[in-house]
Amino acid sequence: MLSIRNFSGQLSVIKTTDEDLNVSYTFTDEMGHVVLTRQMKGSETHDTYYVYDDKSNLCFVLQPMYQSSANLDLYAFQYKYDGRNRCIWKKLPGAGYMEMVYDNADRLVFSQDGNQRALTSGNWTYYKYDGLNRLTEQGTCTNKVTTSGTNVLVQHFYDSYAFRSQAGFNNSNFPDDASGNGKGALTASVATVLGSSNKIYTAYYYDIKGRVAKTVQSNLLGGYDVTATIYTFTDKPATVTHTHTASGKPTRTEMYTYSYNHADRLLKVEHTLGGTKITLADYAYDNLGRLQSKSLHGSATNKLTYAYNVRGWLTGISGSKFTQNLYYNNGNGTAKYNGSISSMTWKAGNESTVRGYKFTYDGLDRMLNATYGETADISTNANRFSENVTGYDKNGNIKTLQRYGQTAASGYGLIDNLTFTLGGNQLTRVDDAVATSA
Repeated sequence: MLSIRNFSGQLSVIKTTDEDLNVSYTFTDEMGHVVLTRQMKGSETHDTYYVYDDKSNLCFVLQPMYQSSANLDLYAFQYKYDGRNRCIWKKLPGAGYMEMVYDNADRLVFSQDGNQRALTSGNWTYYKYDGLNRLTEQGTCTNKVTTSGTNVLVQHFYDSYAFRSQAGFNNSNFPDDASGNGKGALTASVATVLGSSNKIYTAYYYDIKGRVAKTVQSNLLGGYDVTATIYTFTDKPATVTHTHTASGKPTRTEMYTYSYNHADRLLKVEHTLGGTKITLADYAYDNLGRLQSKSLHGSATNKLTYAYNVRGWLTGISGSKFTQNLYYNNGNGTAKYNGSISSMTWKAGNESTVRGYKFTYDGLDRMLNATYGETADISTNANRFSENVTGYDKNGNIKTLQRYGQTAASGYGLIDNLTFTLGGNQLTRVDDAVATSA
């Protein structure tokens, strides 16, 4: 029986006004629990309520749409607990409920979601553990009492390499390791490929510092994938070598080499295949540790440079193949001070045309309009590819959307006038009022 906690009626409230004067409130009870968050869109409220039981367990989260349509199934997060405050039942908006069963050590041992419940044979997920509470096996069974009708999906092994005597591991591709470095760590896993009888076998080998130095994994091509990692003194990967084998195919080996600066920031990535090494990327940073430039394939002409404002927000990317500028409180859009982008321009490839969008938002910082234009001031050929969101519901789901685009060889206009029908938060139907489109 659910017992909802009563309180004295005293609430504390924090009012937050962001840089664009958007207002929100957080209401807290005397126990420090948030009971209501309220976002304002002008005078319109968007409220999310939080309901607790008398043990302070969260039982309900009521979304803003619940306030106008009191449907728990569609607009509420629901939770139930046992006498030990363990969540034994939960339901997300629009989804089937999920049940959880625990053992005396508070470990999850059975669970079932809505899809499993719909199966005529009955289907639960079971979990098994070792004496150190580490998951050793996971699979499906037919009830929540015993693991009858077991279908093992995943097995885990720890501490040693004794698993090598088992089928799938008992070959020379999975060597023994007597170093003891794997003590306390995951040393192997077996995963069943869903819909088949195939299994993927994986073994993990560690260095003296407990870092994964090598993994060996069987593949579905009758071969193995071996990944070996060498680390720097600061535990960054210095080289990663991957060797791939497949039945009847030649062995392939590739290696990635990583270089770092004094602050352990990545400077260079190199790739070696078939004995040939190439540079994939070079990186440079400013004095604040922000990425300043990235050069691709060792080419000075294929370089991207990054710019930021005083708040560390990205304001520009410039390169020979792509240039983009982002504007916040400046540029040609309506100034935004809270971090939302007010406008952007870009130029791609060898084209000379600068394209851009101006963005507008509502009081909840949801995008309303993306107004297209060309040239640096985003004014030429206006609205050719604009998009307008003309309605949201209180949960933030889009209700109506208009898109503009090319309608003829030299004509532009409305190509989509979409209305979205929702069942709770789930999309059930889309209608387009425009008969023809691009």
